[in-house]
Amino acid sequence: MYGTLQAALIFWRILSDTLKERGFKLNKYDQCVTNKMINGQQCTIIWHSDDIKLSHLEKTVMEDIIAQLNKSSKESLLTTTCDKVTTKGKGKISMYK
Repeated sequence: MYGTLQAALIFWRILSDTLKERGFKLNKYDQCVTNKMINGQQCTIIWHSDDIKLSHLEKTVMEDIIAQLNKSSKESLLTTTCDKVTTKGKGKISMYK
């Protein structure tokens, strides 16, 4: 089913329901964006198709969320790539396969 519209909808339902159960709120303008305040800082999760981006100031918060998502799945299918922004005001965009 990978690559089909139905697969994308099923993935969206499972992921958005899982995140809502954990207290995340869907963005009313983009239903593939969720936010939650954790330890006084905003945690944002965005996704497109089956690619997920998670951001928070604390690495341990992100690791915990990834572990929870893997735990809620029948299989641990999430792979992670972490990178630090080293120059203030500049970011790095890359795609990993």
